[in-house]
Amino acid sequence: MGLYDILATDSGHFFFKFNSDAECEVILEGGPWYIAGKPIILRKWQPGLKFDKEAVKTIPVWCIFSYLPLELWTAEGFSRVASAIGRPIQVDRMTATRRRITYARICIEINAETEPIFELDVQYRNPITGGNESVKVNVEYQWTPSRCTKCLVFGHDCSKNNTKPAQPVVVKGTETTQDAWMTRRKGKDKIIGK
Repeated sequence: MGLYDILATDSGHFFFKFNSDAECEVILEGGPWYIAGKPIILRKWQPGLKFDKEAVKTIPVWCIFSYLPLELWTAEGFSRVASAIGRPIQVDRMTATRRRITYARICIEINAETEPIFELDVQYRNPITGGNESVKVNVEYQWTPSRCTKCLVFGHDCSKNNTKPAQPVVVKGTETTQDAWMTRRKGKDKIIGK
């Protein structure tokens, strides 16, 4: 990979520098990319780029489908089942190679305007009887960001009231009438007078 530098800003944005535009395009087109199991949103830098965090309406999330009939373990079957949740992006290697068949793991772009689905009633054709059968498939989201049901975006939740003031730190057994710093060294609090 042609990544040669990473720069960070105070606002939580990162710049990834590549050796060439072609290597940058491979990364931009090859996603979704994750850090600690959470997706990162990549945009190509251009002059005048603002560091505002935009309202995110869609986000890629890994979903686990349990009790998926083996008859649906095809590209078409995965796409059909995943489309009930959102826009299918890719399956993981273990699912694609069928090395693990207890569940299918599929990356799906989910929309903040849609309520998450945790169970699907999936119909498929039984190859032995030729008839249609139905099975309940459990859906588990590996990770989901906070979702605002008022704004219909990911990244915050207006229904949660975050206006509580921070509680001051109180150190028992110390009295001081002057400003002081509190430091922690080797697990012990120490007050240093100003």
